[in-house]
Amino acid sequence: MSFLKKISNWFTSAGVSVSHVRKQYERHQQELHRNCIAIAAAAGSPRGLVWSHQQWLTSWILVEDTSTGLITMLHGVNLSFEAVAGGEMEEVDAVSTIRDATAVFHYQDGRWGTGGRVLFNMSPESAIESIGDDFRILASSN
Repeated sequence: MSFLKKISNWFTSAGVSVSHVRKQYERHQQELHRNCIAIAAAAGSPRGLVWSHQQWLTSWILVEDTSTGLITMLHGVNLSFEAVAGGEMEEVDAVSTIRDATAVFHYQDGRWGTGGRVLFNMSPESAIESIGDDFRILASSN
């Protein structure tokens, strides 16, 4: 039985190879990261702050929504911000604090994309714990 379970983790529910999905992500990773940060920064959140630096971490979890089949990559990132000049956050010491976050990417119709969603104060591991039991872990960096 464990052999069958192991084989089932090689493929998504749609029959797509997990290895193929990961390689596609790795191939487009730099562009995906740039797009994610650009979209997230343009949304104006957190208010009063400008996105100044991001350091992509080696931690990630690849999951599949068991009800929809949507494949999602949760990728760890450390984010730094600066206060908007003249803004209300300019005197706040915590602005310079590096923040843990998880960037969210989706694989649909044979390609990866991003809506710029970033889960603040969460590692990929804590993100998967918070989204519940509707997801099956396909692969992870651990």
